[in-house]
Amino acid sequence: MSEDSPSQELVEPPAPKSPARKGGLKSATGLLLGLTGLGAVVFLGSVGVIGYLAFRGESAEVAEGSFLRVNLSGPLHDGPVQGGLLMDTADAPLLTAEIAGGIRRAADDERISGLYLDLDGAAGGWASWQELREAVVSFSASGKPCVAYSESYGNGSYYLASACDTVVLNPSGINMVNGLAMQITYYKDTLDWLGVEPRFEHVGDFKSAVEPFERTGPSESASLAYEELLDGLFGQMIAGISEGRGLSEAEVRAAIDDLPLGPERARSAGLVDAVAFQDAVERNIREAGSEQWITSLDGPLPEEEEEDDELFTSIRRYVQDGSSNGGGAKIAVVFAEGSIVTGDGERGLFADNALSDGAFAGWMDEIASDDDVQAVVLRVNSPGGSGLASDNMWREIERIKASGRPVVVSMGDYAASGGYFISAPGDYIYAQPGTLTGSIGVFGGMMSLTGSYEKLGLHQHTFKRGALSDFLTSTGEDSPAGREVFRAYLGDFYEHFLGRVSDGREMSRDAVHEVAQGRVWTGEQAVRLGLVDELGGLDKAIAKAAELAEIDGYDLVKLPRQRDFVEMLMEDLTSVEAGKVSLELPGPVAGQVGDLLLMEAVLDRGGVAAWSPGRIVAR
Repeated sequence: MSEDSPSQELVEPPAPKSPARKGGLKSATGLLLGLTGLGAVVFLGSVGVIGYLAFRGESAEVAEGSFLRVNLSGPLHDGPVQGGLLMDTADAPLLTAEIAGGIRRAADDERISGLYLDLDGAAGGWASWQELREAVVSFSASGKPCVAYSESYGNGSYYLASACDTVVLNPSGINMVNGLAMQITYYKDTLDWLGVEPRFEHVGDFKSAVEPFERTGPSESASLAYEELLDGLFGQMIAGISEGRGLSEAEVRAAIDDLPLGPERARSAGLVDAVAFQDAVERNIREAGSEQWITSLDGPLPEEEEEDDELFTSIRRYVQDGSSNGGGAKIAVVFAEGSIVTGDGERGLFADNALSDGAFAGWMDEIASDDDVQAVVLRVNSPGGSGLASDNMWREIERIKASGRPVVVSMGDYAASGGYFISAPGDYIYAQPGTLTGSIGVFGGMMSLTGSYEKLGLHQHTFKRGALSDFLTSTGEDSPAGREVFRAYLGDFYEHFLGRVSDGREMSRDAVHEVAQGRVWTGEQAVRLGLVDELGGLDKAIAKAAELAEIDGYDLVKLPRQRDFVEMLMEDLTSVEAGKVSLELPGPVAGQVGDLLLMEAVLDRGGVAAWSPGRIVAR
């Protein structure tokens, strides 16, 4: 958290009482199935849980003089991780903001003598890496040593490591700091071959979400937007490495273009300080920062290994140690993560990673009913989705503001299109330089299967009453009148979108339109354009919320509440929408097919999409 605000950790609120909302009817048959399945789960899970509990349990005690050890592997998590047969909710993966908060707090903790980053193939968006890097920079400014080690550096992990004063690479490791690339697959020829005709309309010259289905390559406006987006992100990467390594930006660009893969070549290029095995780094880490430390890494192996249980304090143990000491006041941190869809409840065990307007309304109900919650931080990590659901969520935010509670927005990796729609009403908006935001535009339509039917020898005859009665159906006529009606509808929603942003940001309609039209901006650009107030992470957003609410001591609660395996299984088995099970597809097209299926759900029954599909992930 920020230096001028009380150090706080996110804590779980008590399980909320279920509010009476629409869609609350549960299936009796599903409940019986749930109870039957639960018996099997309890039997299988109990054996594993007993063994798991016997061996888990990390002391929350922080060793005096220890190094804070941060191991990063797998995906970085922006919001609470749900479910898992053997996962205690208390042992769920730490959030990026929790890790950053722990590192920042350790800078002033006399018990912690240094920071050790063990980077093992972690992957996340640029904003996530930047949130962590800001914390490491803050730690390094304290004068304590910071060491980063990896067997393989990628763009994201090295960007983080470069904030440390010592960067170490394994003797057989690889340096894959090779710059950024964006690859987009276009399906027009394949769809033509299948007889599928995309029938889409969009508002905004840069709203290019449907281009992969309509074209064989990017439009001129899309190319311009992609190139400038990469320029912005790559420039941030170069500037960060340059500052951290004491190299000129030209030297960093040259090192990336030449790509010194091997450890010694990476050291000669100034990208790493030492080439050593992990055991040598950890055994000698207490000497980190001294003149002879790097030399000591090449020393002989000791005849006898000495165990030092107080050498490291894990980041998990350290975060658990940071219990809150606030008063009765609370700040709610709401994680709005995933593609925005219409729906009644939170996602279950087998559902897609989506954010439903019904679940969001339930969280807002919980906040509204708790008089101790005096401010809200909305953490948005969403590329958008349904325009209808986004507007419903906007209404819930306005309802909270009307109760006198300030709402501060903290943007994660994405807060684009519908993600920006729900951010716009915030009293103050923070983003990271690499956050992807904006994309203020809409599209809609459907895929016509008429050609596919013909190829398969299927013949369909339609009896109609009403000129547009087969409008927006998979085999309906693509009439000029229908197109005109739909364009007008999308145009009206686009103006509605502009109005929401205009009101929230206190900008004129024309000023919003100038920076809208579906264009995606980095957080750094968005500040200059007036779409974001300030650059910063979740810690700054929480401090701002406390300032606006005029409170000093406070506790933090996070929503959605983390649920265990049984809770999520019961959610699926008793839900009226339990049949909606996600399908994991292997291979390079899995992401694109997933986007297509999600787009179909968003556009169901002629819906409007305020959505910016696609991801940029750095490893």
